[in-house]
Amino acid sequence: MGTFNPGWTMKANIGAADALPTNVVLAMGQFSGSSASAGQGTLNLNGFDVTVGQLRSDYNAALTNPSNLVIRNASATMSKLTVNQAANSSYMGRLIENVSLVKGGAGTLNLGGLNSYVGTTLVSNGTLAVNGTHLGGDAYTIAGGILSGTGLIGSAVHVLAGGAVAPGNAIGMLSIDNSVDLDGVLQIELANTGGPAGLGDILDVNGFFDITNGTVQFVYSDALTNDFYIFSQYDSITAGQFLDVLNLPSGYMIDYAFNGNQIALVIPEPSTWALLLVGLVLTIARRRRR
Repeated sequence: MGTFNPGWTMKANIGAADALPTNVVLAMGQFSGSSASAGQGTLNLNGFDVTVGQLRSDYNAALTNPSNLVIRNASATMSKLTVNQAANSSYMGRLIENVSLVKGGAGTLNLGGLNSYVGTTLVSNGTLAVNGTHLGGDAYTIAGGILSGTGLIGSAVHVLAGGAVAPGNAIGMLSIDNSVDLDGVLQIELANTGGPAGLGDILDVNGFFDITNGTVQFVYSDALTNDFYIFSQYDSITAGQFLDVLNLPSGYMIDYAFNGNQIALVIPEPSTWALLLVGLVLTIARRRRR
C-alpha cells in the first residue's frame, strides 16, 4: 500500500477514473517542524471517481490550519470518493464542491473539518465519525456501518436495517439539522453521575424523527442510579414508540415526551407502575380467554 501526499501547497488534478491505486493511502499534507506550506495541499477530483485504501491528514497544528487541506471537484460532473479502509484515521481538512462520499472497510474515518461537499454520503461498513461540520450536502444513508461523532450534519439521515447511529465518540451529542429516519439501531451509551440527571449519548434531531421501525440499544457497565437519562431531542416525532428496545435497564421505562420534546430513560412514578401492572394483567386475561 503506497501513499499519495498532496502537500507543500501542491495542487494535484485527477485525470482519469480510478487514477490512483485503490489501496493507496491518501494523506493530505505533510508534517514539518518548520514549514507551514507542508500542511497545505489541494486534490481536484476533476469529475472522476476515485477509490482509496485510507484517508488522513498530515500537518503541524502549530504552524498551519488544516482547512488549507482541500479535496474538491471543480467539475460540474459529480465525483465519488470511496474510502475502503481497515485501519482508523482522521481527516481534518475539507471536502467541498461536487463530491459524494462512500465509507467502506471495517476501520473508522474521523472527519473533523468544515465540510461542504454537495453529494450524498453512504456508510456501507465500519464507522464514519463526523466530529466537524457538514452543511449543504445531500442525504446520508447508513446501510451497513455506523454513523457517530459529536459534529453537526445538515443533511437528512436514513439509517437502514443493518446500520446504526451512535452519537458521540465516548458519551457525546451528534446533531442532525434535518430529519432522521431510523430503520436500524440507535446505540446509546449511559453512565452515572451526581444529581438526578445521568450521562448519556444524545441524538439531537432538528427536524422530524421517525422511530417507527427503529431499535434503541442501551450500553452501560454499572447498574444505573440516576432519576433520568436524556438520549434524544427532536422538533417532531412519529406517534408510538421504538419497534424494539435492547438492554433496557431494570427499573426504567422510556418517556417519549420528556420535557415536551425529548426522549429519556426515567424511573416511573408509582402510579405509572400501577397502570403498567393493570395493563399486563388485562393482557394475560385476554390471552387466557382465547
